[in-house]
Amino acid sequence: MLALRKTAPVFGASLQEVEEPRHPLPDEVLVEVAAVGICGSDLHVYEWGESYEFMCERLPVTLGHEFSGRIVATGAEVVGPTVGERVAIVPSTSCMKCEDCLAGYPQRCMRRSTVGLTRDGAFARYVRVPAVSCIGLPEHIDMSLAALMEPLSVGDNAAHIGGVSMGDTVVVLGPGTIGQAIARCARWRGASQVIVVGKGDRARLQTALQVGATHTIDLDETADLRAAIEADVRALARFRTLGRVNLFALAFRTNNMKTAAGRARKIVELVSMLARDETIVPERARDEAAPRKARAKPPAAPVTTRPARKTTRRARQ
Repeated sequence: MLALRKTAPVFGASLQEVEEPRHPLPDEVLVEVAAVGICGSDLHVYEWGESYEFMCERLPVTLGHEFSGRIVATGAEVVGPTVGERVAIVPSTSCMKCEDCLAGYPQRCMRRSTVGLTRDGAFARYVRVPAVSCIGLPEHIDMSLAALMEPLSVGDNAAHIGGVSMGDTVVVLGPGTIGQAIARCARWRGASQVIVVGKGDRARLQTALQVGATHTIDLDETADLRAAIEADVRALARFRTLGRVNLFALAFRTNNMKTAAGRARKIVELVSMLARDETIVPERARDEAAPRKARAKPPAAPVTTRPARKTTRRARQ
């Protein structure tokens, strides 16, 4: 079968004829790939970016980790997944035996393996995967959509770790697949406003609006980024009196990872600055915090007045 493989720690990848995997290990299943996505990680591996040296000892390896398919064979010890079942795959698998795994932190496992990065992946017709990585799919689910389960999970995990909740404002830097997933998942979790920032990404910013973003900013069309974010945040603040601004930073497209990190860092600093000088304090809350003028003597006729508030409310940063 044909497979797209990373064969050496240099720029590029190779389309090669390789032997079809036929006999899964006792705890594995053999999956016939139905749909597979191209992740940003795949592009970085192709270009051999700075962060992928960990793959060297595993090369050559077939790429591809965002995929769905149908099980065609199961190992002798597999319980659960069955031949013919449609599945999406969780690409990373932890050992479940080390100290971190046993403590409930499998994501920290140093023995973790990842389909398409440290073991053969789905840029081929067949791929062997751990049975525990399979998520069963009903028959009506489009397999192309099922292949998006992994990047959508990344976006939702970011929103979860960021603590996005009802009424929050979320700023997402970078409108790629993961940025769009964060925007969508932030809305699922109750964020009332989501601002997605890109650079020369009109098409992807438009997609971000379609999947849930309420506002977008294109850095190629905005002379003053601070003013643009400030205008959006001020406008949003008019509609709520409590809440917070959550910031998710993804690097903008560039061949230089340090440049991308620098751009993201500058915008993080900018939003932090806006928070410090109270730009993100909702206007109604600011009005309530303003010193009250001394009241005139009440008239002889009885009137009802609202008691002065003893506390002020500010947006959590």
